[in-house]
Amino acid sequence: MNGRRRLENGEYADYSAILRQDSLWQPGTIKLADDSTWTYQEPDAKVTVRRERLRIRVIPFTRHHDIVQTLDNSKHLYFSRSTYPESIEDETEYAVSMSARGVQTNEGEIYDGFVAFHLLDAESGIAADFFASNNSIAIAYSRPKVTDTKIRASKERKYLAVFKEVDVKTSSGELHDYRIIYNPEQDRISWSLDGEMVSEEKNVPSRVKSFRLGLGVMTAKTITNGKSISNHGQGIIGQWSPVRITQAKT
Repeated sequence: MNGRRRLENGEYADYSAILRQDSLWQPGTIKLADDSTWTYQEPDAKVTVRRERLRIRVIPFTRHHDIVQTLDNSKHLYFSRSTYPESIEDETEYAVSMSARGVQTNEGEIYDGFVAFHLLDAESGIAADFFASNNSIAIAYSRPKVTDTKIRASKERKYLAVFKEVDVKTSSGELHDYRIIYNPEQDRISWSLDGEMVSEEKNVPSRVKSFRLGLGVMTAKTITNGKSISNHGQGIIGQWSPVRITQAKT
């Protein structure tokens, strides 16, 4: 799986070499307007892989940004080097089991610290996500606004974003089965939790050719008066199974 190629049904994107240069995964980075690079990596994060499961421990959060919200939110992220599958031809399911254990996070406030599973398509600007904290689970969906065009640089795009907490109980360290399903013929993305659909978006405006995978630990606290308020000594421990990608046969 080191190169771009068609996935067979049931193949996994695993973490066996996540800390090596030949890994399927790479640290999340973004190029800024001044040509510098921002890396979504906590300096004291503990990253381990045991029995095929990835574990990220960040206590406390330290990374922050006082101006750009997206830089302030994401603390420690990884993205797949390639997109999967090579070409989406039919309904495709992305599945992972994931758990979150918040430490000194605010009770009942998911965006104070959570683990994340992302699907991202840079070409269309479409993204679909699952978030989980000690006691809450949410989905997210974003796409460029209809006034934007494909020729605009990503940094200039204006996005329509939907964040929705789902009515499913969870607890600290509890594993759940998360699935995001994309159907290109129906222009539809749906989110399934422990086998039950919890949300869907119809009329996805652009056909996605392939998704890049992402995962990590985050906050989402609005920068206030030019100052980040995302860190107050809290942290999180996240765990992910290998991501399983299944494409229906055409």
